[in-house]
Formats: sequence, structure tokens, C-alpha cells
Amino acid sequence: MNDITTISFIVKMLRPFPFHIMVILLTALVWAIEMCFYQYLIKIITVRESLHNGMTLR
Repeated sequence: MNDITTISFIVKMLRPFPFHIMVILLTALVWAIEMCFYQYLIKIITVRESLHNGMTLR
């Protein structure tokens, strides 16, 4: 009987689907980057909008 490790089994099962795996990983990466910068972007938008309206934020 062959001694198959868990990692080799997972790699063997995923090998036929490289495009699908890359799409999933790319989606996760973009989502993580978006979550990191979301609050910063909201702050920039609100500050620029308040400056446009003549108000100040502290």
C-alpha cells in the first residue's frame, strides 16, 4: 500500500484546475487589499468632500 501524505494528495487533486485556483487566490488577494485600504479611502473621500463644502474635520 502506498503511503500518501496529505499535502501530496491535495496537490494531486488540485493539479487539473490551475486556472480556477489562480482565480480564487487572485480574488482573495484583491479582497484583502480592498479591506485594508477601505477605511483610509473613506477618510480621504470625506475630507475632500468637507473641504469642497467649506467645512473642516478634526
